[in-house]
Amino acid sequence: MGQFFQAFWNDGKVDVLVILIFVDFVLGVLAALKTKTFRLSYVADFLRKDVVFKIGGYLVLYAASYFAGQADIVIDGLDMGVVAGAAYVVIVAAMVGSILNSLAELGLRPGNDPTPPPTAPVQGTVVKMLTADEGV
Repeated sequence: MGQFFQAFWNDGKVDVLVILIFVDFVLGVLAALKTKTFRLSYVADFLRKDVVFKIGGYLVLYAASYFAGQADIVIDGLDMGVVAGAAYVVIVAAMVGSILNSLAELGLRPGNDPTPPPTAPVQGTVVKMLTADEGV
């Protein structure tokens, strides 16, 4: 069992997850302080959702792929390693999305313009626009 945990913690994917979680935590706290929405309970929620569920969920799938080897699940070529890899991609995408949201709240995201674009005035109703026969 110790060999499994050593393999898990020495996996480069886990290093990336830990780094992303740390960056997300720091940027989230900074964004919450800036917007004056910081609550200590959010830290506990973050630890539960991001550390326990994301790393813990990946640990379970990693364990299944580690111990099951390359045994196919239902479809030829679909094994627990593929499922664990897909879960990893989803977790990383969620973490990157959260980091980008925090950067936007801090006003640090590239191309983030704090002023909203001007909107065109609404002319008529949707029914009038859909039934208009001019220029169609």
